[in-house]
Amino acid sequence: MKLGNESDVVRALQHYLIYEGSLANQHNSGYFGPNTKAAVMAFQKKYGISPVSGYVGYKTRHKMRQLAGL
Repeated sequence: MKLGNESDVVRALQHYLIYEGSLANQHNSGYFGPNTKAAVMAFQKKYGISPVSGYVGYKTRHKMRQLAGL
C-alpha cells in the first residue's frame, strides 16, 4: 500500500495504526493520504524497519502480523 491508494484494506490499515498508536484517532477514510503515510513512517521508525519509506511492503506487513500474533 502506498500514497494515493483507496480501499477497504487501507481502512483496515488505518484502524490498525490507530489501535497500535501510530495514527492519531481520526476518521478511517480508506484513503492513503499524507497522514496515513506519516503514521506508517512513525510505525517503521518505532520498530526499526528500514528504509523508513511510508510504503507498506513486506517488512512492514510482517511486523504488523507479528505484533498481532498472526
